[in-house]
Amino acid sequence: MPAIYQPGEEVTIQGSGFTQTHKVVINGKTYPTKFISAEEIRFTMPDDLGDGQIEIAVKNKQLSKDLSGFFALAETDYPLYTGDAAKICSGEKFYNSDGELTEGTKDCDQAEVEKTGAVASKNCKSNGEVGCLTTTTYKAADLTNLASSNIKSGVTIAGVSGSVIVESHSPCSGANQSGCIATSTYKTMDLSSSGSVTGLTSANFDTAIATAADFEFWDASGVRHTVPGDSDLAAANIRQATEIHGQTGTVVETVVNCSSNGQQDCVVTGSYKAATTCAGDDSNCYVPTYAVTTQPLKAISYDAIENGKGSMLTSLTLSGIAGTYTPDFPDPANVRTIDTTDTDQGTLADCNSDGATGCVTTASYKSALISGAASKILSTETLAGVTGNVTLPAVGKVLDGISYGAGGTSMEGTLTLPAAANVLSGTDNYGDPASLLIPSLDSSGIKVRPAAPTITSAVFNVSPDNLTITWSSVADAAGYIVILNDSTDVSWVPTDIQTYTAGPQGSDVVVYVGSDTSYSYTGATITAGTTYSIAIYSYQVNKVYSNLPATKTVLSCADLAGGTWVAVPGDGVYGTSGFCVQKYIPSNVSGAPTSQTGTTPWVSINQDDARTACANIGAHLITNPEWMTIAANIASQDSNWSNGTVGDGTLSRGHSDTNPNQACAADASDLNGWVEGSCTGQTQGALAFNQRRTQNLSNGEVIWDIGGNVWQWIDYNNASDKPTPANAAWHEFTAMTGSTTTPMSHLVPLNSAQNWWDDTWNSTESIGKINPGTNGSGGALLRGASWIVGSDAGPFAVYLGYAPSLVSTGVSFRCARQP
Repeated sequence: MPAIYQPGEEVTIQGSGFTQTHKVVINGKTYPTKFISAEEIRFTMPDDLGDGQIEIAVKNKQLSKDLSGFFALAETDYPLYTGDAAKICSGEKFYNSDGELTEGTKDCDQAEVEKTGAVASKNCKSNGEVGCLTTTTYKAADLTNLASSNIKSGVTIAGVSGSVIVESHSPCSGANQSGCIATSTYKTMDLSSSGSVTGLTSANFDTAIATAADFEFWDASGVRHTVPGDSDLAAANIRQATEIHGQTGTVVETVVNCSSNGQQDCVVTGSYKAATTCAGDDSNCYVPTYAVTTQPLKAISYDAIENGKGSMLTSLTLSGIAGTYTPDFPDPANVRTIDTTDTDQGTLADCNSDGATGCVTTASYKSALISGAASKILSTETLAGVTGNVTLPAVGKVLDGISYGAGGTSMEGTLTLPAAANVLSGTDNYGDPASLLIPSLDSSGIKVRPAAPTITSAVFNVSPDNLTITWSSVADAAGYIVILNDSTDVSWVPTDIQTYTAGPQGSDVVVYVGSDTSYSYTGATITAGTTYSIAIYSYQVNKVYSNLPATKTVLSCADLAGGTWVAVPGDGVYGTSGFCVQKYIPSNVSGAPTSQTGTTPWVSINQDDARTACANIGAHLITNPEWMTIAANIASQDSNWSNGTVGDGTLSRGHSDTNPNQACAADASDLNGWVEGSCTGQTQGALAFNQRRTQNLSNGEVIWDIGGNVWQWIDYNNASDKPTPANAAWHEFTAMTGSTTTPMSHLVPLNSAQNWWDDTWNSTESIGKINPGTNGSGGALLRGASWIVGSDAGPFAVYLGYAPSLVSTGVSFRCARQP
């Protein structure tokens, strides 16, 4: 079932192998995670999710697990329903799988009418509908005037279609048209009365239009005129400012510009402006008495003008006398544009950009001394055309609380120096250069060491390319140092107060130094089939190391004796760490159990001989905790379920339908995981999903026939204390009670330990069934089932009814290796 959460709600995720580095990613965004234990983490649903399905992943640097079936709904008044809206009554609201508030579409009222013959109580939902309740949207309609002749053609009102054809007209496209729409170009014109149109007089037309013969009009005197047509009704034929039939004339008198002083009957210009003459009245005339001032000109003699020419500008002439005074005005190019010299406007511009020259300084752009300015300006700035070269230190290199900067750039330092008592005595001085501090820590006084970590997992996830190591965090530890050796146990020991980096250390190799609690080693020194020794020390901030390391050995699963192997991630629920297991049920190759494609399984072998065969290749008969680790890993992967989500549909239980009625070899391609009619491998096509022989592990590996094909011996025996009811019959696991020797946790996962598991799952989900046999007989454990078992088969199927001496064509085995 989907899980529905609201913003702010705390969510608990249970599993195994959780560390403090695991984070929760919701819809692509990382949120804080509370580490409770290796089996449990918690997080709080954020407030900004919106309604709908949400994507949640739990991940750290090495691994990521996507969770499904989570929905966020701010409103809880409506249910979450992911099915077809056609199955919900119309008007009923629900949230769909996208979190959208949706209404059903099923006409439940109509269905009731059809079923009972009763009058429906449903609301009207369409125009013209009958037998329904009117609403504010669909009101009752009076049909008295609802005739087609009153409704526009193409429109339907209350079930009545209109037939009225709406008349339409096009705009007029020429003069003298009728039955069209007048425009700004072709306006209405009353030709029966000259009083309704202005400007229609013969005086407003030139000779050509006045003597033409086609175009008719009446002037103000009632005289009818004709002209050749529209082409003569142009602006060039009509007097300026006169409008005739929407056309404004442009014809004006032709007058030349004035070109000399005292000229008349011409158009005055900027050079020859209108001027008042003295005309015998000296009060109308003026004469300059100084170069830059004027006074009224009185009646003066020619001699006075002659004698005063030294006071008159050289550019002036009066009564034929030219002035001789030349004032010392500055060049306009040296005067600002907002000032004047005499009558000339200055042309010298104000400075308007940083670093400009040849301009007048202003309050915004003052003069600046640029010599030596670069060392006073930030390197990212330019002042007065000078680019600065001052570089400020990073805030992390300036003592915390100290403000500094330049040019208005104020920054606050963040550097915090350690206390002198925390720095080893005898090392270099340190601290603020203006206030050197002397360290005082004496390493001989350090007595407290961190505890050693615990290695929780070490496995080749995609052997032999990726050795992933995880370990527990240690209180007060600042970090960890991981050492590997591919030939002997790790012997190198770190020295206190020394800092190390990745690299060789004697015959060992330091592969990681840091604060994480997991590391994925992909070094070129990894060799297939090699046992690696691992040692991990923790250390304090002062590089005081733990007395002892955590140690572990791990085996690469490639190129081992016994054919093809795959790595299996360990599971703390079953007490396993990473181990290797044969990918295929082994065949008998010259007495050696060999995991390979193309050859049928080694059958007709008892439990003791299977145990010996595995030992002969340096392995062991698979144990029940190892089988449970594999089966639980398979059941927790979405891709092993028919509908793509854990718990949705059925698990792949393998070849178990007697078609073909025999054990089959594995195919060379993991894609050909089905057989039908013969043992030739094929893709699914139309075949049942639960007959798939391949299962996917969480680390990307693929394993064959964990369920179906043939039973497989497990290194486990219990003849006298079996789960009950202890009889020779098939039972669902949900109907069984575990015993002291064989509790139910030895046979199937339990939700209390693995929360993805549902304790109600049974053969309907293809997990398999159990046949315990009677107490006091049999007891050798077989798992997985054979090709003839049908729905009793599955990854968790159990048979305890046979003795270890059983030899059968339907029974085989599988080997495993633990480092």
